Amino acid sequence: MEIYDAIRERIGSEAIIGVKMNCDDFANEKGLTVSDSTKVAKMLQEKGIDFIEISGGGPEQDREIRKSRGRAEKDKDYSEATWGKHAEKFRESVPDLPLILVDGIRSRVTMDALLENNVVDFVSMSKPFIIEPDLVKLLKDGQDKSSCIDCGECISREYFAKMMLRCHYLYP
Repeated sequence: MEIYDAIRERIGSEAIIGVKMNCDDFANEKGLTVSDSTKVAKMLQEKGIDFIEISGGGPEQDREIRKSRGRAEKDKDYSEATWGKHAEKFRESVPDLPLILVDGIRSRVTMDALLENNVVDFVSMSKPFIIEPDLVKLLKDGQDKSSCIDCGECISREYFAKMMLRCHYLYP
């Protein structure tokens, strides 16, 4: 809250301030949970934050917990979004605050469902643009989803920051 206050004081009330925040560490013990994160989101909203981008994970994350705890139910059209279930909880906690969701979003169906169901106001992607920098145009022209299979090679320890960023699945 002190950092927010300092930034706001320096740049004034006209500039937009947002935060990308962790929704869950997915740790077995003593990690940040979605309950903790939604409390922080409420505090940030009361302070005047303009938007929150929801992300997740951490160094102590348990991949098995992450597979089930963050995912929306399978019958929801946005179940591919890694933090879809958590975004629902954020929306309940801060219904009027603009929310952005990142991670796992690859298909037009998911993007549309997240927006149409008012789970979030915007979707954010990164890895799909590594394989298809023109993804927005491709989706607009009728492509159903990104070609990114989310293998993670582009950000693996073997390649990331050691060579030019590229899709290692498509271009080994």
